[in-house]
Parts: sequence; C-alpha cells; structure tokens
Amino acid sequence: MQILTLLARHGTAKYADAVPSVQQLFARGFAGVGHRLIIADNAQPPGHRGEEAGVEVFGASNEGWEFTAWDDAIAAVGDALDGYDWVNLATSAYRQLYNRYLDLFTTALVGGVRHRSAVLGHIDYTAEPYLLDGTACSAWMRSSFLFVRPAAL
Repeated sequence: MQILTLLARHGTAKYADAVPSVQQLFARGFAGVGHRLIIADNAQPPGHRGEEAGVEVFGASNEGWEFTAWDDAIAAVGDALDGYDWVNLATSAYRQLYNRYLDLFTTALVGGVRHRSAVLGHIDYTAEPYLLDGTACSAWMRSSFLFVRPAAL
C-alpha cells in the first residue's frame, strides 16, 4: 500500500514539530506501507520548490488556507497521484484539541477499506444545528487529518 501525505502549513513559527510527528505517526502505525510526505507551505509563494530535512516543500496559495495549499500540492504531484492508495490530507495543527482518534489510523484500518470509495477521519459535532448555505448541519469531518482516495481529489 502507498500513502501520500500532503501537510499544509503556514511557515514553521507555530507547530514546528508537525513534520517529525507525522513521520513518527506513520512509522509507528503503518508498518509495511510506502509513505511519501510533501509539505504544502502557504507561507512560500506558489511555484516555490525546496527541501527540508529530506522532505519536499512546495509553495502554495494561502487564499483558502489549507484547502488551496492542498489544491496546489495536488496540482504539483499531477498524474503521480494515481499511484497512491490513499492521500492523507493534514495540517500542521492536526494534534490540537481532541486527537486520540489518530491512534486508530493503522495499516489494518486503511488497508481494510482501500478498495472502497471512502474518506477516513474524525467527525466533530455540535448538539445545536447551525445553518450552512441554508442547510441545517450538526456534524462535519475535521479537516486537520483525513484520508481520501486519490480519485476523489
């Protein structure tokens, strides 16, 4: 199995240990999985390419925060995206607030559903629904750490 992590961040002033912590998470829970990590840094201009401690760094737009950073990284990866079983979309703040669910992500979990059309992540909720574009909502998938099938991107 092959997993690509696209880690969105805005420089290294906050969450400076995000890269090694993602690497540790994969080393601990994903034995036998090929893993590639790319940093989509929206503090760097789009088109910037570099390397940081052996990890590729792509400059990205900050217009839509992590979402445009991921879009720019996906575009930079291009057709190679199809060579992965999963794309792990993460932010440098992925360990903030409740994060015990991170220990549930393992080779067995993602491997068990890798042939399904699925998104894996933590669902947050509120007891009181709110309106989002006229639709009542009370639950959403946390965008700081999730797994998506490449075809869905």
